[in-house]
Amino acid sequence: KGEYPGSECGQGFWHTLFYKSETNDVVAKAWSDANFAVPGNLTADQLDLCVWNYQTSARCAKNFDCTRVRAHHKPIKTGGSDPNECHKSSNRQQAPS
Repeated sequence: KGEYPGSECGQGFWHTLFYKSETNDVVAKAWSDANFAVPGNLTADQLDLCVWNYQTSARCAKNFDCTRVRAHHKPIKTGGSDPNECHKSSNRQQAPS
């Protein structure tokens, strides 16, 4: 019970919905009202964090290919000390020609 980082945004909503059914009365009631049992009728599975919820390079393999990123979660816009940081495409620095 209680709040945790991300609990009030989209990723927190999904985490709470799929993983807090035994500890959150609101979630348990929602599943019950929908006539679902969790786990049972529905189980959750994890996606690759670096591909589907990229945050920073610190959470990914050193040789992670930034072209695999499909969704960013608040990445830094410019700079940073890690040359392997995957910036949003609109913020990537172009290589000198």
